[in-house]
Amino acid sequence: MLSLIQTLPPFSKAGDMHSKGTYYNLRRLTAVIVIAFTALAGASVGVNLRQVRDHTRELAKMEALTTFNKDQAFRFWATNHGGVYVPPSETTPPNPYLSHIPDRDIELPSGKKLTLMNPAYIMKQAMAEYSELYGVKGHITSLNPLNPANRPDAWEAEALKSFENRAVKEKVEFTKIGGQPYLRLMQPMVTQEGCLKCHAHQGYKVGDIRGGVSVSLPMKPYLAKETMLDRTIVSSHLLVWVLGMAGIGFAYRRGSVDIRERMKAREAIMAEEERFRNLVETTNDIIWEVDVNGVYSYISPQVRSILGYEPEELIGKTPFDVMPEGEAARVREFFAKVMGAAEPFSNLENRNLTKDGRLVVLESGGVPFYGKSGVVRGYRGIDRDITERKKAEEELDKVLDELTRSNADLQQFAFVASHDLQEPLRAVTSYLRLLERRLTGRLDQEAEGFVESAVDGAARMEHMIKDLLEFSRVNTAGGAFERVDMNAVLDGALENLSTAIKESGAVVERGQLPVVYADPAQFVRLLQNLIGNAIKFRKPGGKPVIEVVSRESAEGWVFSVKDNGVGIAPGDIDKVFIIFQRVHGKRYPGTGLGLAICKRIVERHGGRIWVESAEGSGSSFHFTVPGKAVK
Repeated sequence: MLSLIQTLPPFSKAGDMHSKGTYYNLRRLTAVIVIAFTALAGASVGVNLRQVRDHTRELAKMEALTTFNKDQAFRFWATNHGGVYVPPSETTPPNPYLSHIPDRDIELPSGKKLTLMNPAYIMKQAMAEYSELYGVKGHITSLNPLNPANRPDAWEAEALKSFENRAVKEKVEFTKIGGQPYLRLMQPMVTQEGCLKCHAHQGYKVGDIRGGVSVSLPMKPYLAKETMLDRTIVSSHLLVWVLGMAGIGFAYRRGSVDIRERMKAREAIMAEEERFRNLVETTNDIIWEVDVNGVYSYISPQVRSILGYEPEELIGKTPFDVMPEGEAARVREFFAKVMGAAEPFSNLENRNLTKDGRLVVLESGGVPFYGKSGVVRGYRGIDRDITERKKAEEELDKVLDELTRSNADLQQFAFVASHDLQEPLRAVTSYLRLLERRLTGRLDQEAEGFVESAVDGAARMEHMIKDLLEFSRVNTAGGAFERVDMNAVLDGALENLSTAIKESGAVVERGQLPVVYADPAQFVRLLQNLIGNAIKFRKPGGKPVIEVVSRESAEGWVFSVKDNGVGIAPGDIDKVFIIFQRVHGKRYPGTGLGLAICKRIVERHGGRIWVESAEGSGSSFHFTVPGKAVK
C-alpha cells in the first residue's frame, strides 16, 4: 500500500483533494481493501459453515444407512428362515395377526411350547425395547399393514405412495418429530418368497412393494457438534478479520502521514473556499471580486436573478459596463479614488441596467485584498438590490411632503380661524353683555333667558376657540426640552388651581416625583388639566381626593393621577381623548379639548396616555415619559 501511495499523483488544485486527490485515492483504496477482505472472510466463513453442515448431514445419513442396513440384514435373515420360534411370554404373546398360519404355535417333545415371530414382529419388538441403546428408531410399515399398529405416519405414507408409484427408490429428509430435529430415511420393502408365509393371503406376490422400512435418526447430537464447529469457525475467522483490519489500519495510517502533510495547507484553503462558496450561494446579494482595473474575476450566481446576466457573461468585464453612461463615469471616478487610497467603502448607491434594459439600483460595499508582497490586488464586495426600497422611500417622501403640507395648512387654518374669530366673538359678547345690562328689568322672563343663553354661548365659544388654538400649537409652539423636576411642575399646576381646590375642598395626596426631560410649561398644563378634571368631575356633595404618584417601568417613568370622582362608563373609555368629545354631556362645563391637549402633549414627549375607570368609582389617568431625553 505504501508503494502505491508514493505513486499516486499530487494535487493539481484544491478542488481535486476530494474528487481526484491522493488522500481520496488512499481512502478509496483502503475502503476497497477493507470491503474485499471483509467479503473474502465472509465468503470463507460461509463456505466453511456450508462444509460443516454438509459433513454433519452426510455423517448422519451414513449412520442412518448403517442402522437401516443392519435392520434390513436382520429382516432378510429372519425372512429366509421363515421366522423364529420363541417361548411365549407376557412381552411376547402369540401374534394374533398370524393366526391364519397352522403352525403358528408348536410344542416340543419335551412339552415346551413355542410361538412364531415373523420378521415384522421381531423388528418391532427389537426396536421398541432396544432402540434406546443407540437412539435410532426403526419402523416397518405398510399402506395395508397386517397389524394396524404398523400403520404409517404422514411422512411414511407419502414415501410409501411414491414407492408404489415407482417414483423414487429411497426417501431421505431432515425434519422434526415431536418438535425435535431428526433425519428420516426410508426404502421400499419388496415381497420375497419368505414373506408369502405370512402375507400371501393379502394378495401379495414376489416382487411387489409390500411396504417400507424407515429409520429416524435424532439430529440433536450432530447439531450440537455442528454448532460447536460453527462457533470455532466464526471466532477464528473473526480473529483473522480483526488482525487483518488492524494491519490495514496500520498501513492506512502510515500511508496517510505523508499525504496529510501535503494536504494540510490546501485543506485550509479548501475550507475557506467552502465557507465563502456557502455564503455566496445562500445570500440574496451579489458577491464579487475585481482586480485593480475593476475587471471582474468572480461574480456570484445571484447576478442572474438581479441583473439577468450569467456569471460567465460578466467575467472579464467591469461593473461600469452595465451602467448608464453618466453613472458609469461617476462610479469609475469614485472607484479610482478608493483604489488609490486602498480604503474600504460602503453604501455606494449606483444605477445599473439589466440584460433586458430595466433600471436596477444597487447598494455596494467592498474592501481591498492584498498579495503576499502587500500590494493591493483588487477589491471584494457585495451588491445589494435596493430598487424596491428606493421606490418605497420615494413614495414615502411624497407622502411625508403631503402630510407636512397638510399639517401646516391645518395648523395655519386653526390658528387663523381661532385668531380671526376672537375679534368678532368679543364684539358679539360685549354687545350682548351691554344689551343685557340696558334691558334688565325691561324684558319679560323668557326674553331675559334668551339673552342669558346667548351670552353664555358666546362665552363657551370663546373658551373653545382658545382651547382649539392651544391644541393646534402643542407641537409647533412648544418650548425646548430640559431637565424638569416634576415636583416643581406639580407645585405650579396646584398654584394655578388653588381657587378651585379651595372652593371644592379637594385633598391632593402626592408622592416624590422624579426629574425628567420635558417642556416644563406643557407639563404644568398637562397636570393642571388632569387635576382640574378630577376636581370638576367630583361626586355631588363629596370631597375630591386626588393622588399624584410615579413609578419606574420598562417604558421609563409612569405618572398616575387618581381620583374618587364620578368615573367613566365602559363605552366611553375610548372617547375621552378625542377632541370635542364630552362624555358627561352638558352636566359639567368644558369644551371637550382638555384631554385631547393632554394626549398631544404626552405624545410630543414620546410617551403614551391611557385611563382606567369604572362608572361611579373614580378614574386613574396614567401617562409615560421616557427615561432619557426625547429628541
